[in-house]
Amino acid sequence: MTSRPEANPRRVLIVSSHPLFREGLRSLLQERRPGIEAIGLATSTDEALAALDRLAPDLVIVDHDDAAVNREEFLARFVEGERAMRVMLVSLKEADRAVVYDRHTLTASQIEDWLGGLAATARRAPGMRRRWPASSAPGSRRPFASRIRVTATP
Repeated sequence: MTSRPEANPRRVLIVSSHPLFREGLRSLLQERRPGIEAIGLATSTDEALAALDRLAPDLVIVDHDDAAVNREEFLARFVEGERAMRVMLVSLKEADRAVVYDRHTLTASQIEDWLGGLAATARRAPGMRRRWPASSAPGSRRPFASRIRVTATP
């Protein structure tokens, strides 16, 4: 069974075919986040998938806007994996937010606690609803990816 990814990742893989994005992010992490190591730079989906097993990163940062990186293929392989880690999709077009996928396995009691927390959140936020992707729906046998979209209902 896998555990939760580290709350403060230390080993980061950066995925982008754009040298400015890759090197700029690596440089930014080195300068502003001592203790976080950019352990690899991948320029394609194939390189990124090979690096997941070889480098065992805590966090993978993927250039969301990069057409050379097949996000769907990468995320499908990410969800199928066993090791705890996070993937963050970062877009320079939408600099104020990122999408984070968190891969970990929960016990039955942890699932109950997690779902109870969602119910409490829903009671506090009227007009909000939750949607689960098929891979993380309650009862799914696949590794749990804690990505929930909370959207306002009209």
